[in-house]
Amino acid sequence: MSAYSGKAPPISERRLNAISGGYDLPETLLRELGEQELRQRVRTFAQDTTNDIIYALRLIGGIQRAATVVHGPRGCAMALLDRAALAAPGGPWTVTNLNERDTIMGSERLLRETIVALARRYKPELLFVVTTPVIAINNDDVVTVVGELQDELETRLVPVFSDGFRSRIGHSGYDLVLHALFRHVISRVRPAPADEPFANLITLAEGRHDLEELGRLLAALGVQVNPLPNTAGRHGLEQAARAIWSIGVNPDESEYLGAALEAQAGIPFVQPELPLGPEATGRWLSAVGQAVGLDPAAVAQLHAREVAALGDALGRHQLRGARVTVSLPAPYAFGILALLRALEAEVVGLSVHALDRRHLGQLERLRAERPGLPLHIGEGQRFEEANILKRLAPDLHLCWEEHAAVALRLGIPAVALRELGVLGYRGAQRLAEQVARALQNQAFAASLDEPSSAPYKDSWYQKKPGWYLKHEVK
Repeated sequence: MSAYSGKAPPISERRLNAISGGYDLPETLLRELGEQELRQRVRTFAQDTTNDIIYALRLIGGIQRAATVVHGPRGCAMALLDRAALAAPGGPWTVTNLNERDTIMGSERLLRETIVALARRYKPELLFVVTTPVIAINNDDVVTVVGELQDELETRLVPVFSDGFRSRIGHSGYDLVLHALFRHVISRVRPAPADEPFANLITLAEGRHDLEELGRLLAALGVQVNPLPNTAGRHGLEQAARAIWSIGVNPDESEYLGAALEAQAGIPFVQPELPLGPEATGRWLSAVGQAVGLDPAAVAQLHAREVAALGDALGRHQLRGARVTVSLPAPYAFGILALLRALEAEVVGLSVHALDRRHLGQLERLRAERPGLPLHIGEGQRFEEANILKRLAPDLHLCWEEHAAVALRLGIPAVALRELGVLGYRGAQRLAEQVARALQNQAFAASLDEPSSAPYKDSWYQKKPGWYLKHEVK
C-alpha cells in the first residue's frame, strides 16, 4: 500500500523522529541521533501552543478560490482567526457548530448539509473539510459523506483529517493539508506533456516579499515556475504533476509534497538549504541550476551581479559585538547564523520550534562552531523563552511576531521576521537594515520593561530553563 493512500500521513514524531521539547547541547542531540532515535522530552508543565489545526488552516488560507468547512463545535473555528497573523484572509468558511447531541449521536447529516450549502452559495474551486478533535472521538464517516457529495458537486472536495492532539509538532498540520491535496487533487489528474518545461516552486508560509524575490531570481535564470500550494488555485495544483522538477524553499515544509511528487509521479525534487543570506542564496541557485541543467557559469554570474548590487549595504550595517538571541523554525534559526556571523554579531541563545533527523547537518555545524551553546526546543513555550532571555540579557532578539512580546516585556529589542521578507539577496539587505535600526532605537523596548507587570515571578527566573523538561521513560 502506498504511503499516500491513507486518510492522513504518519505524525512527525513517527515519520521524522521529531521532538518538540528540549534544552540540550548539540553533542547530546547528536549522540542520540547517532543511536537512531531522539528521546522525547515531556513537559510536566506547558503553555498552550499552535497545534496542527491552526497550521492546517494557515496553509488553506493561502490557497486561492477555496472555501473551508470546519467540522466541529464552533470553538474550533476560532483557529481561523490566526489567519490575521499571516495577513491571509482566505476564502469563505463555515463551521458545522456541533452541539452535545451531535457529538454523541453523530453529525454526518449536518456535515452534508453544510458542505452543500457552502458549495452552492460560493461555488469555490476547492472546498476543504477540516476535522477537529471532536470528530476524532465521535468517528463521523467523513470519507463516505465526501465521496457521495463529490459525485453531486462540481467543486473538488478535499477532506483534511486533523485532530489536534496526536502530534505535539504544530507544523504537522502542513503535512495533513499537503497529503490531502496530493490524494484528492494532484494525483487525480492524468499528467500530460507541458507546452514549456516548468518547475513546481513548493512554498507554504513564505510571504509576498520572499516570493517576489525568489521569483525574480528564477526568472533571471529562465526557470519558469508554478508556485504551490501557497497562492495557487485548483489549476496550479493540477498542473503540479506536469512539472519537470520540484524546487523546495523551506526544506522542512516542502519535503512532504516534494517527496510525494518524486515517489508517485517521478518528478525530481530539488531540496537545497534555505536561501537566507547571500552565500546561502548562491548555493540555493546553484543547486537549482544544476538540477535543471543550466550552465554553471550563468548561475555564478547572476550570483556575482547580485552580490555586487548589494555593494556595501551589509557592510554599512555591521553589528560588531552585538549579542543576539534567535527563536525561529529550525531552517531559519540555523540559516540565520551565518548571516549574523558575517555581520559580526554574536549569537548567545538559539531556540527552534522542533527538531528532527533532517537537522543532523545543522547540528554538526553548530557543534563545530558553538559547542557550548545549548539549543532550546519548543514552540509557544514563552515561559521558557523568558527564562532564557532574562539570563542572557541579549542586545536583540530575532523571532516570529508571536514571540516578540516575550523579549519586549523584558526591555529587549525584538525584530519580527515573518512578514519582513528575509530570503534572497534583497531579503538579506532588509534584514540587516531592520536589525541595525532596532539596535539604534531601543527606547520602545526600554519603556516596556516594567518589573511590576512582569508575567512571571522572580522564582521562575531562578530556576533552570529546562526545569519542567523530563526525558520520556519507556
